[in-house]
Amino acid sequence: MAPRITTRYQVSFEGDQTDRLLRVKPNLRVARSGATIRISLEPAAPLARAVLFLFRLSATGAWTEVRTARTDRRGLALIRNVSSGRYYVGFQGDDRYWSTACDPFTVRR
Repeated sequence: MAPRITTRYQVSFEGDQTDRLLRVKPNLRVARSGATIRISLEPAAPLARAVLFLFRLSATGAWTEVRTARTDRRGLALIRNVSSGRYYVGFQGDDRYWSTACDPFTVRR
């Protein structure tokens, strides 16, 4: 996604000048309805077909990847038939850094 959603800020003070790059992180939202998880990722156009990762908290306290999904052209993805448990959704950015993840949430069936 960079540099399409990166902003450069320039600052001047008493004759000195510097600049900084501000990376705008994607907006990842998760909604649950029963055993279905609805995920939206924005901005949708640059993130169309992005891979989302669903992690589940195991009995040992470790997070384990259990599913993946791809966003559609609108930045939306559905994961159905999710078992009861504690989960979070993550997304890996184009430049291979972990860019964002939702807060952990619980699915009850």
